[in-house]
Parts: sequence; C-alpha cells; structure tokens
Amino acid sequence: MANQTVVLTVTYGKRADYVSKMAQKLKEDTNVSKIVVVDNGSDNSLELDELAKQFGSLITIIHSEENNGSAAGFARGLQYIFENLKKADYIWLLDDDNLPSSECLSILLRQYRSCQIEKGIFAAFREDRKELLASGGSHYIPNSFFGFDLKTKLLFNKKDIQKESEEKLLACDTVPYGGLLLPMSIAKSNGLPNTNYVLYNDDNDYTYRLTKQGYQLNVCVDALIHDLESSWYRREQVPMFQGIFKTKMLRNAVYTIRNRTYFEKNNIVTNDTVYNLNILIYLNYVFLFYMPKTRNGWVRFVLVTRMIKQGLCGQLGPIKNTKYEYAVK
Repeated sequence: MANQTVVLTVTYGKRADYVSKMAQKLKEDTNVSKIVVVDNGSDNSLELDELAKQFGSLITIIHSEENNGSAAGFARGLQYIFENLKKADYIWLLDDDNLPSSECLSILLRQYRSCQIEKGIFAAFREDRKELLASGGSHYIPNSFFGFDLKTKLLFNKKDIQKESEEKLLACDTVPYGGLLLPMSIAKSNGLPNTNYVLYNDDNDYTYRLTKQGYQLNVCVDALIHDLESSWYRREQVPMFQGIFKTKMLRNAVYTIRNRTYFEKNNIVTNDTVYNLNILIYLNYVFLFYMPKTRNGWVRFVLVTRMIKQGLCGQLGPIKNTKYEYAVK
C-alpha cells in the first residue's frame, strides 16, 4: 500500500518552469498524494495557476503577494498541511529547483520502514554536495566559525584524511529543506521554521531542533536529487568567503553570513572567547588571501564584518537593500 506523502515546495521569481519539471516527475510516483506549492510573491502566478489546472487535484497553489523569504514560505506551507491535509503520513520538503530521481522517495520510505536507527530521520542526497561523501557526514565543531576552528587546524593530521565514504547513510547535524522527508507527527512536533531568518540557515535552525531532540538525521546517498540551479556560493567554484567578493548575488551573501553567525552563536558556541578568536583569525585570512585589494574589495570586506556583528548581536529580520546595494558594482 502506497504511503500518503505530501510534497511541499516554495517558489519565487520566474521559476514556474522548475516547478513544472518537478511536478512532471512527481506525478508518476504513487506515494505522492499532494503537491503544495507556495507562490512566494513570484512573477509566475498565472503560469502556476495554469499548472495547477493541468495537474488537477494533485497540485494546490498558495499565493502570497510578497516574497517574505524561504522561512516564511515553508512555514506557511507547513501550516496549511497541518490544518488541511491531516491524514498524510509524510511531508517531503523540496526546493523548487530540486529534481528527484524516480526512485528517490521510495528509497527514503523504505528507510523508514526498515529503520534500525533509533529516532532516525532521512533525507535525500543532493548530487552537488560531494563534500558530504568526502567527510562521511556533517557535524558542527563547537566554537567553530563557518567550519573554521584553530585548534582543529593545529591538531589535524594529513594521515587522517579518509577516502570517500562508502556508507549508504551519512549522519548529519543539519540538512537542507530540499530532500528532507518527515513523518507527519514529527513535523508537527517540530513546529514551524523561524521566519526571522528570512532566508538562508532557517533550514539549519529547523533541522537542528530535531538533532537537539535526540533524532539522528541521515542523508541517504542512494536517494538522489539533481539541482537544476546551484546555490550562490557554489556558482563561483571557490571557497564561500572568496566568492563573496565575486558574486553578483550579494543579497544572498549577506543573509548567509549574518544568519549563519547567529545560528552558531546560539547553538554551537560554548566558549565566547574561543569563538571570537576563530572569527578574528579567519577574517584576517580572508583579508590577506581572498579580499581583492581594491575599493570594492574593501567595501565588501567591511560589509562582511557588519553582517557578522549583526549575527552576534541577534539582529535578524529583513535586511534593507540600502544596507548592501552600495557594495554592488
């Protein structure tokens, strides 16, 4: 008997074509009982309504006049599901540019049915996240800043480098929305995303709650998702803090820096002195090796420090365009 799985995705801008490709793939899966699409102030409202007509009762579109960010979009979609689709067994969160393989959902559902991991939760593997295979999973280092920790660097032994993991399940402290499959009961108990993040790292906050409750998040490497579009920091194909000086998507960058700093400060920091030292050392490295020695390079570096300060001070919420547009060439 097929499980009743509700798919939830959030779209914006001019991305109806992505949603259409995803829906075409999902309609073939008998486990999918409903696709809920949150139209987050997109420019494709008419196209999305036409898509809903094409797919009949399979797709429900929830329109919002403004793009209030991924956190608000997923929060609104989850609330709709909790109130209107109570009989669903699972909720599968997908980004609008996720294209799952034909067996992706079935593989995740089988993991739940045959689960031998106490309080296990399962998510799909995004094909561009090769670093997960190299590291065998993803775990936060206490007091690290964007993964940098001086103590770890000093103690690291090159002999400890491991080959790419051959494990089918990769344990992680957090996972993205895209690919996360949650039983309805767990989704309800975990609440809604924190909309103050607006966008970026709201998924880390949402899934880290599960880790703190004792659940074990696992990325299933056989359950594949292809991303039709890369995240801003992957497009430059350089370290993220180097990409900040190259990217044209500066809005995405400032939210990433501020929100990740806030998340770390409130979840993985056990010693403020060590954390601040890691920030200071890493920023010096960024200044020396990543920052172009130009006016715009300096302007963006100062912007980075301001976003870090906001994160440390707990300043979330929308960032006005005037706070970063001056740094765009």
